[in-house]
Amino acid sequence: MMRCSVIGFFGGLLLLFGCSEKSNPNYTPNIKEWNDVLTKVIMEDVFTPPVSARIYAYSNLAAFEILRQEQDSIGSFAKVIKGFPSIVSPSDPIDFKISSLVAYCTVSEFLVLDKARMNISEHHKMTDYFEGEVEKLIEEGFDQDIINSSINYGQEVAKEIIKWTKSDHYKQRSYPIFKVVDTLGGWKPTPPSFLPAVEPNWNTVRTFFIDSADQFNISKYNTPFDIDPNSTFYKEAYAVYNSVKQVDSNRVAIAKYWDCNPNVVIGYSGNIKLWSQKISPGGHWISIASQACEQYNLSLTATSFIVSSVAMSLHDAFVSCWDMKYKTNLIRPETYIRQYIDPEWVPILETPAFPEHTSGHSVVSTAAATILTSLIGDNMEFTDATEEFFGMPSKTFPSFYAASEEAAISRFYGGIHYLPAAEKGKSQGKELGNYVTKKISLLY
Repeated sequence: MMRCSVIGFFGGLLLLFGCSEKSNPNYTPNIKEWNDVLTKVIMEDVFTPPVSARIYAYSNLAAFEILRQEQDSIGSFAKVIKGFPSIVSPSDPIDFKISSLVAYCTVSEFLVLDKARMNISEHHKMTDYFEGEVEKLIEEGFDQDIINSSINYGQEVAKEIIKWTKSDHYKQRSYPIFKVVDTLGGWKPTPPSFLPAVEPNWNTVRTFFIDSADQFNISKYNTPFDIDPNSTFYKEAYAVYNSVKQVDSNRVAIAKYWDCNPNVVIGYSGNIKLWSQKISPGGHWISIASQACEQYNLSLTATSFIVSSVAMSLHDAFVSCWDMKYKTNLIRPETYIRQYIDPEWVPILETPAFPEHTSGHSVVSTAAATILTSLIGDNMEFTDATEEFFGMPSKTFPSFYAASEEAAISRFYGGIHYLPAAEKGKSQGKELGNYVTKKISLLY
């Protein structure tokens, strides 16, 4: 079935409902719901974790830059992001909340459909949600002139953001082609799927807050590669091996709770890969940020600012982490253990298709926790229900850092990271998060 774009649909609504009764019902956007819908589309289309973070970042940024104008209590990110386009104020009376909805869905749709492997039927679900929101406004008798001007302004802002996305080197990131070199201690594709390296040139994609991809590459893997059973490297690998051998049910539960690996092949249909439907690490933290804002009854503008800050920090954290991963190009525990310790050993989790150091979960989780702690508070208990969608119970954490600590160690429990990669990843994420915190503090 052919489908229209969101922009085209909105234009149709203006014509179809041009004579609706004028009134002013209250429209309150649900930012958590927006991101939940987008997360489902991202999962269904199997976007990689770095690409997913980019989608969340631009989409939430577009919405915030409109919402902030209604109260003007928080400054524009243009003050702290180099090259950010100037967002003009609306020329006609609008409802900023409606405009933010339009901007969010227009930008997110562009970024999702900008992928060659799109699944039209699944993306239609996302469009259905946003179309339904606008239809509700019309049915409730929202002032038609306000709807028209709000849609137009939302599209105007979205077009500026979309134009800006086209200069971030995303389209050019596939080159040069990454080649696996058979070197001692170097990364190799891992079983069972032996997938090619994920986003090896992600460090060339533009960042939001940090100055360069290598700005926080202070956490080098200091242990020299060695296969001697008495060497430090062997002992670090054996610690992973032993952790899985002696694992208990609690550690298994923690590993699976934070698995968040959307790029796992679960089977084949002919030559077509069948992928698991899992949330990305960034998607999990977007969900945590949204839930925490709801649980603490934060205002709409504050929620949008916090979620946007977390989303852009996650993007920068992936750029920083991926720069480190492919520069160190370190062998994964699974490869080392199978070759030098036990050829029959299998980790609890499937090893993701990229080099070892630093741990992505450690970097992005600690960065997100640092932002949330600075904006919401330290030792702020929250309940995370993200994994209920996947059949797991909700979990209550005493703080954001407690959650990020568990996310980091989960990779060691799962058998897919050496402990130093997790520990040094936390340091990298904390440094990056602190840097971003200082920048965004200039806005409020």
